Amino acid sequence: MIDRIVRADYADVVLAVRFVQDRDIAATQRHKSEPWAVRAVRSTMRALQAVLDKKVGGCIPYALDPEPGSEKLPKDVPLLSVDVERSPSCIALKPSDIESIRSFDIDVLIDIASHRAAGEILSVPKFGIWSLPDARPNIDGSRILGYWEVFHAQPVTSLAIRTQGTACGDQVILPVLTKTCTVSVKRNSNDLHWKLSLLIPRGLQRLHLLGSEVLFGRFATQGSPSSIGLNDPAATPGLSHEVMLVFRLYWRIYSRRIRNRFVSSRWILLFGRRDRLAPWLSPFTKISPPDDRLWADPHVLFRDRRYYVFLEELAFGGKKGHVSVMELNEDGSHTPTRTVLEESHHLSNPFVFEHAGETFMVPESAANRSVDLYRCVAFPDQWKRSATLVENVEALDTTLHFHRGKWWLFTCIREHDGDTGNDDLFLFYADDLQSARWHPHPMNPIVSNAKCARPAGRIFEHEGKLYRPAQDCSIRYGYGIRIQEILELSDADYREKEAAFIPPNRAKSIVATHTISTTGNVVLSDALEEKLSVCSRIRWAPS
Repeated sequence: MIDRIVRADYADVVLAVRFVQDRDIAATQRHKSEPWAVRAVRSTMRALQAVLDKKVGGCIPYALDPEPGSEKLPKDVPLLSVDVERSPSCIALKPSDIESIRSFDIDVLIDIASHRAAGEILSVPKFGIWSLPDARPNIDGSRILGYWEVFHAQPVTSLAIRTQGTACGDQVILPVLTKTCTVSVKRNSNDLHWKLSLLIPRGLQRLHLLGSEVLFGRFATQGSPSSIGLNDPAATPGLSHEVMLVFRLYWRIYSRRIRNRFVSSRWILLFGRRDRLAPWLSPFTKISPPDDRLWADPHVLFRDRRYYVFLEELAFGGKKGHVSVMELNEDGSHTPTRTVLEESHHLSNPFVFEHAGETFMVPESAANRSVDLYRCVAFPDQWKRSATLVENVEALDTTLHFHRGKWWLFTCIREHDGDTGNDDLFLFYADDLQSARWHPHPMNPIVSNAKCARPAGRIFEHEGKLYRPAQDCSIRYGYGIRIQEILELSDADYREKEAAFIPPNRAKSIVATHTISTTGNVVLSDALEEKLSVCSRIRWAPS
């Protein structure tokens, strides 16, 4: 987090404050007063949790490991050591130390240790003291960030920046909903710490670009952190919780493994007729690929009185996917697929569209760290790379849309190795489709919610309103599709709200669906189908 701020052009680090004495004496005494048997059981439960962590893959990369050679604060940043008085509920600084801090004319104080401040220090920074929830370890070394979400198997975990001392009072700004790893407290905490490293830099950037009124108005939630589902640092797990959690984790991990021995899964296509206002409610027919491969991410074009379905195709055992096409009739019959685009890296989500009499495609090429535009030179089989729209990003499921004289590029971006890429939607815009300079939207990421961030298909218009299909990745990757109504789309603002939800309940065997495409009288989506099988295997799901 500090490295991001130091390298940024939207803020300058002018002071570092170190607390000389910062111990929670009450917590220390409470920990030492526990009977030795309680401490022994607690240690045993955490040792068992560590064993289970290894069973599910551990934490790679681990957010709390110091990175060798990572940049520290610049040498010219002064370091001020202060004494701190701590009570059970908050901390306070001496008047002389407060005046020393005030002399630096600070806009924001960043409280890395997540204290609760009190007294005159609250009036020192212009835009308050910013802190992160529960980022500090307990007195016994454990970390409970995201603990209760794992304990209760909640699909998502809420995170946000807490502010104190602003003109608006205590607030929670930039709330984020990220998927909970329900099989490991350590992994869930690790994922959350990676996410936390992004929040304060994002807040500072928006404060710089948008101003305090927008930041503390549009992106703020009034009320206590617990009222919006944030972790409560005071809720320390008891011994009964520690024991119960181990049993729950064992059940979740091994019941899933046993189930996977008797269930096989693969991605297929669902075909329907667009005969009503809500095409996703139409009856559907399964279109299954050959037994040795999967089909996913369908995008349909209507041309020469035929429907052409471009999709990701991946052979089981293969290391990378490619783009294939099939010709589809309105009765659901289709031709065999044939490969139309293959690269040295993985390709998926072939977003195809027509513009100015030509046909273009933007496949997902996150493995190449680029967003590439291809132009069709002989429809539908021959494609040539025309431009690179965005470079040096792991962009997922990119979708383009032309609106009011501008091109808009929606994509999810993996910002670090610990990021799933399902939580944050980014927006770029340009005047020309093949421009080499796409401008990032000042509100990026425009959506930070695992339930509705990742694109799920082409943006469409109905009765003068724009709608954006989005993946719900809260239960699992690509669990369902949410239709988001776009309320405002401009180079200064973006707003949307949910209009409909498409759950994966079209058949008992279908457990997920994450892309939908409608053209003419046809609606097509993909679906993850599970079947009982004595000799089953769980097959790799497309990205």
